[in-house]
Amino acid sequence: MGRNERKWSNTTRSGKLHYNEDQLAAAKAASAMEYALQHGYELVGTGFRRTMKDHDSMIFLGDGRWYWNSQGRSGRAIEFVMYYENHTLPEAVLLLNGVDLATAKKTTSPTYTPKDTKKPQIEFELPTRSSDMRRAFGYLAQKRGLDYEIIREMVEQGRIFQAQNESKGRIFHNVAFAGLDKNGVIRAVSLRGCTDGSTFKAEVPGSDKHYPFCVPGQPDATTLCVFESAIDALSHATIEKLTGVNWREKNRVAMSGNNTISPILSQIDKYPNTSEIVFCLDNDAGGQKQYETYRKALLERGIPADRIRTQTVPVGKDWNEYLQTWRAVIKDYRNIKTTDFDGTDKTTTGETIGRIHYLADDKTISATSSFADKKHFHDISAHFLALQIPVIIETRPQLEELHRQEMRCMVVKKNR
Repeated sequence: MGRNERKWSNTTRSGKLHYNEDQLAAAKAASAMEYALQHGYELVGTGFRRTMKDHDSMIFLGDGRWYWNSQGRSGRAIEFVMYYENHTLPEAVLLLNGVDLATAKKTTSPTYTPKDTKKPQIEFELPTRSSDMRRAFGYLAQKRGLDYEIIREMVEQGRIFQAQNESKGRIFHNVAFAGLDKNGVIRAVSLRGCTDGSTFKAEVPGSDKHYPFCVPGQPDATTLCVFESAIDALSHATIEKLTGVNWREKNRVAMSGNNTISPILSQIDKYPNTSEIVFCLDNDAGGQKQYETYRKALLERGIPADRIRTQTVPVGKDWNEYLQTWRAVIKDYRNIKTTDFDGTDKTTTGETIGRIHYLADDKTISATSSFADKKHFHDISAHFLALQIPVIIETRPQLEELHRQEMRCMVVKKNR
């Protein structure tokens, strides 16, 4: 059995393990990444963010935190030892203080000296800004399908910029998603590689998780939408804009791995008109477990249950996957016939306000309806989206925006 596959089980003990307050404090401060590396776990990657080779949904950060996204688990070394290695709290505390459990005394309080695991606080430093935004715009608009005007608005607000770093003589470019305080000062930054083929993701050391990336709406917005990532928040806003909905009627916040509700509470304080919190998390087991964690914490803070709900992405795992499916369908709109569910060609003559493409489970189009009445089209579109029905909505402004995006992307490619 390999070291990474080992799951330790508790054994029946005749006595009781003891630990003191200093040992508990030391165990709680211990770094999950350091523990994993010291105990033979194979981690992939270098620097601030690494993943376990055998479980790529398990993430270790340089500040000591640990996340197991597929299982909805998180914490530091003590949680890793308890949840992954299946130890009790007393066992985890003693192990992290260098105690051999096989020889530990069971009946008296031991006098083990805890390790000094305290580290100096990491000072937050902004990454170096690139001289232009070409790669960032190309990545967000072309590869991710985000709306160009929404991106530009976030750039103007200082929430998105292009960063760069040098390593081994090479320059690497990243999209930076910034969390701002009430004075507009950047307090946190998460990075996403925007070079072709890059899968780089990281958080700038020293970032304050109380200041998340946000897509602010209008001042009187009453709905706060919660997402796992900045790109998902921007994708949701893009989808609403493509549909003709006023995307500014909602505020959006990206949790970016934060297991606490502090970013949500900060947004509620900032927007006192908030009357509804909508969780738009990933459509998987990890996302559902994370929702339950957030919901429980909000209820404990006195948020009424009827103010909390979920919105599941109609297609795919997350909102950007849905948006990418949307873009692919619209790009091929000339080849899509207007039909009904019986497959009969129902192509209409005269002016068409818009069309709705109904998706099957495999993301292929099962039918397409055409609309000539603007109000009817908008009512049906809003109804389908509210019910989370897997549809792609095609409007003339969308097609015009498609051509504008293609022209911009051609310019970006030409200037690279």
